[in-house]
Amino acid sequence: MEQDKLATDELTNLPLDHNWYSKLANNFTIIQNALNEDDWETIKSQVNDLEKEVNQLIAQPEQLEAFKNELWGEIRAIVLPDLSPLQITQEVLTFRTDSQGQQQASMSDRLMAEINYLKGSTEIWQRPITVDDAGQISTDYLSLSTTVKNAKNIGIIGDSVAHGHLADVNFGDILVKASGAKINNVSSSGAHMMNNDDNSIYAQSKQIAGCDLVIIQGTDDDWLANSLVGTKSDDEKTSYIGAFYRVVDNIRSLNPQAKIIVMTATLQVPVDGTTIRRTDRTKNDLGKDLHDYMDAQKLACNDLGLPYADFMQPVLFQPMNPAFRKKMMPEGLHPNSVGHQLIVQELAKQLYYFYG
Repeated sequence: MEQDKLATDELTNLPLDHNWYSKLANNFTIIQNALNEDDWETIKSQVNDLEKEVNQLIAQPEQLEAFKNELWGEIRAIVLPDLSPLQITQEVLTFRTDSQGQQQASMSDRLMAEINYLKGSTEIWQRPITVDDAGQISTDYLSLSTTVKNAKNIGIIGDSVAHGHLADVNFGDILVKASGAKINNVSSSGAHMMNNDDNSIYAQSKQIAGCDLVIIQGTDDDWLANSLVGTKSDDEKTSYIGAFYRVVDNIRSLNPQAKIIVMTATLQVPVDGTTIRRTDRTKNDLGKDLHDYMDAQKLACNDLGLPYADFMQPVLFQPMNPAFRKKMMPEGLHPNSVGHQLIVQELAKQLYYFYG
């Protein structure tokens, strides 16, 4: 039931007739009802309850102070909309103080200050950075390596990968651009390590002389030809490793001042369209895969005290992945120009690590 309301302003607009007197009389009735004993007791009870709450706050000044601060914070948030409740908390004020004890004007200033502290104290920020044509970001070891920058004559021996088959620009070309050196790249497609013909890597090792940097590339052709892996006591016509030791002997003899680095063959998955012809894990007639030959070559490098760049690791080469092949190794066997950018940075990194 709707409660009666006092007639106020409307009385001034009514004529002094019976209706006017009725409304005035009704006002007195409403007031009387509000002042009857039951309603008055209710009002008195509510006033008493409020008085008790006020007295409790007065008796507990800490609670009263907290209530005041909370109320003040709400008022500030309403009156000062440019300051959110988060911004006026102690946590934010503490966060604005950086790791060096400096109070920053804002949270973003604090973050930028920390980044600048990091840049000033971390060596990596001082190194040159490169981004290759595949979008990979890395340290630019071509710029870091004094061996590369100071090279005057570079010699390269190996097979079709070192020769740059399917690449408009191979790793040798990139080394020349980085150093300004002259280059003698006598590598040849299909070359074996063993001395089986005039194009072999053993034969190539006799054509490199007077260089201050020589790169010897390991090959997959001896594996495919079912040559023995062998040992260092073998000669250049008996086994892969026997020939490898003789190749190093020739290079050291003809290039006594040269810094030598060895590189492995790459992981490979030659394909015809979408058909895989073989992988680096395919066994030859001797029951050996490409890894057997390259592992033996890496052990020989340790015996000879020579650094090597290992391209038999998936972190560098992923020829089983069609996406990698499309970008860096179209037929799964020979790196293109983008793949050679990856090769040259790994070569430069190992040169930097070992020679500087």
